[in-house]
Amino acid sequence: MTLTIPHRTSDSFGDLYPRFKKSLKDMKRGKTWRRIKKETGYEYHYDTIEFHETDQGYHIQNHMTFGCNETDLDLKKIKKDLFKSWRHYTEKNDFPKLSIKGFDVTKTH
Repeated sequence: MTLTIPHRTSDSFGDLYPRFKKSLKDMKRGKTWRRIKKETGYEYHYDTIEFHETDQGYHIQNHMTFGCNETDLDLKKIKKDLFKSWRHYTEKNDFPKLSIKGFDVTKTH
């Protein structure tokens, strides 16, 4: 899955990154994350956080790999639920309203 945050050109990396990491930590402590782990037969996950400085400011995203045992997954529901959770925690950490455009969940083999 890919998690991003909205940003402005005036946002500093020193301001964005700690709030991004806190949003991620908070989401992983939340009930939606715990429920999805249980429903999917969660085994592991790892985060690959990357950032780029562009003309539009700092772009931070997390490419998360989520390993699970369940093969019959409702990816639309997982995406919807995780997006709601990610949006909640990013807004709680003072980010502007999140767009689903920067959020993705895909199945790999």
